[in-house]
Parts: sequence; C-alpha cells; structure tokens
Amino acid sequence: MAGGVCDAWLWRGRRVVLADGTTTSRHDTEASQAVYPQPASQREGLGFPVMRLVVLLCLASGALLDVAAGACQGKGGDEQTLLRRA
Repeated sequence: MAGGVCDAWLWRGRRVVLADGTTTSRHDTEASQAVYPQPASQREGLGFPVMRLVVLLCLASGALLDVAAGACQGKGGDEQTLLRRA
C-alpha cells in the first residue's frame, strides 16, 4: 500500500494527483463582498461575489487531498497561484 491506496491502483507504481479548478457564487453580504469581490464584468450591486477553488484529487481513490480558495480577481486570483498554496 502506498499512501493508503492499494498498489494495484497505482499508475506504474506511482500515485497520481489531479488538480482541478472552478468558481462558485457566494452569499451577497458585505462580509462576502469584502473577501470575494464581484467580477468587473458585473455592474456594482447586481450579482454575487465569486470565489475561485482549486482542488487536488487522488486519481486512484478519488479522495480530496487538498483545497485552496481565493478571490476570483486581482493579483493571486488565478488557478496557478492557488495551486501553489494547495
């Protein structure tokens, strides 16, 4: 067993980790707006704050290994930056 996964599930004896990113809407509250501002494409006051998520998944078991969340805009708001934090 390697990392809690049966050896037969490994790819060429190695554990494979997948990275995937997505965005999700947050509640439209002042607290959410402060952390996750609306995208520039939305008019102010019309729409919801957007949070970007990046997850690391085990290919063999499908287990969620790690997650990083951040604002969807501004410096550090891209998936590659979040992946470095995961």
